[in-house]
Amino acid sequence: MLDAMRSEIEKGVSRHCNVPSHRDAVLEALRRPGFALHPEAQCRAGILTLEIYRAICGGLDAAAWHGAVAVELYQEAAFLFDDVADDDMDSALASNTATEIPLAISVMNCAVAAACDAAMASGADASGLLALQNMVRNCIAACAGQHMDATLALREASTTAEALDMTELKAGGCGRLAASFGAELATQDEELRRLFSDLGFNIFVYLQLLDDLRGAYPAKGAPGDLLQGKKTVPLAYFHGAASNRRAIGADDIMLRDYNDGGYRREFGDSGANTFGAVVAEAYLNQAKVNLADLSARLGSLDRLERLIESLEIGPQEIPSAQ
Repeated sequence: MLDAMRSEIEKGVSRHCNVPSHRDAVLEALRRPGFALHPEAQCRAGILTLEIYRAICGGLDAAAWHGAVAVELYQEAAFLFDDVADDDMDSALASNTATEIPLAISVMNCAVAAACDAAMASGADASGLLALQNMVRNCIAACAGQHMDATLALREASTTAEALDMTELKAGGCGRLAASFGAELATQDEELRRLFSDLGFNIFVYLQLLDDLRGAYPAKGAPGDLLQGKKTVPLAYFHGAASNRRAIGADDIMLRDYNDGGYRREFGDSGANTFGAVVAEAYLNQAKVNLADLSARLGSLDRLERLIESLEIGPQEIPSAQ
C-alpha cells in the first residue's frame, strides 16, 4: 500500500508540476527524511483517506487515489511550511526561506490539482464539488492552527486550554481534511461523513500530542520545543505547573543547563509528560468510540482497527525527560 501511495504521489506531482527542473526539485524535497517519498515515510494522511474510502465502497478507484494524493501532498506542504517557520531547514541541502517557500507552495498547489482530479473522478453530480469545498475549509482551519501556533510562540506563556485549541485546529484540521475528503468522495450519507471526520480529527490530535511529548525536551540530542519557545500542551502545562516557580522563557534555556540536567530535570519533575500522555490517550479513546460507531453502521472495519492499533503507544514509550 505504501509503495503504491508513493508511486501515485510521484505521478501526481509529475502531472501537475510541468517545469522539469522545478518538478525535480519538488520531488527531491519529498524524498527527504520525514517526507512522503522517503522509504521510511508512513503517509498517514493519504493512507487514512484510502482506508476510509475502501471501508465505504469496498475497494479503491481513481477518485480514491487522487483524493489520497491530494491530502498527503497538503500534509507535506504543511511540513515544509513548518520547517520554514521553525527555521529547521537542513543546512546540508543549501536550503533557505527563498528556496523552501516556492517548494511548499508548489506542493500545496499540486495537492489542490489532485483534489480537483478526485472531484472530477467521483462523478458528474455535485458531491465531488462539495467534497472539494469542504477540503478547502479544513485547510483553512489547519492554517488557523498554524497561525495560532506562531502567535503563541511569541508570548511568554499560554494556558493548556489555548495550547489544546491550537492543537485541535492545526492537527485536528489536517485529520478532518484527510478523513472527510475520503468519506465525502465515497458517500452522501451525512452521518457517516461526520463520524469519519471525527475519527480523523481524534487520530491526528492524538498523533500531534505524541509528537509534542517527544519534541518538548528530548532526553537526547539538542533541546527541542522548549528552547524554540513553542507553547504545546505539555509545555503549557510545564510553564503553569507551579505558581511559585518563576516563568521560564526560551532565553533562559541554555545548552549547558540542558546537558547538566538543569531545566530538563525540572521538566520531568513537573508532570508535564504524564499530563500530555493522559490528554493524548483521551483523544485515542474517542477515536476508538468513533470507530465502534462506524462499525455499527458498516460492519467490521478490520483495516481501520489495525491502523489505529499501529499508532497506539504504551506507557513505557512515553518520552522521559529524566
